[in-house]
Amino acid sequence: MTLSLTGCGVDLLDTVQDVLTDDAQADLRLGSPDGTPLTCRTGPSVMVTVENRGDADARESITTFVFVPGGSFDVRTAALKQSESVQLDPVAVPGACFVPDCRFAVLADASFVVDETDESNNRLDGNCSAAQ
Repeated sequence: MTLSLTGCGVDLLDTVQDVLTDDAQADLRLGSPDGTPLTCRTGPSVMVTVENRGDADARESITTFVFVPGGSFDVRTAALKQSESVQLDPVAVPGACFVPDCRFAVLADASFVVDETDESNNRLDGNCSAAQ
């Protein structure tokens, strides 16, 4: 038995290919919880929000905080559905970083496990002064 859809306006092959080649991707984006430039909070600590602005879910990943000097710290970032965001726990700024100011960067999906539409928005840079 052969199924023929000729003439009924349905291209079965195109439909199957569309399903198999779904181009939906996540797009993680970093920001400060209140939308202001990224700075140190009292403590001093750094706090960021990771948001998925893509059209697919993002799997669990790692966000890395890099302090210069002072080292780097990895924070587990939960899987995020489309349009979902999570505020990560604050990361303490190492005292060694203040010479006299502390430069730092935060990298979402630092190990590149999330298939994304745009990797360029996965980094935020900040600066803390000893006076903050």
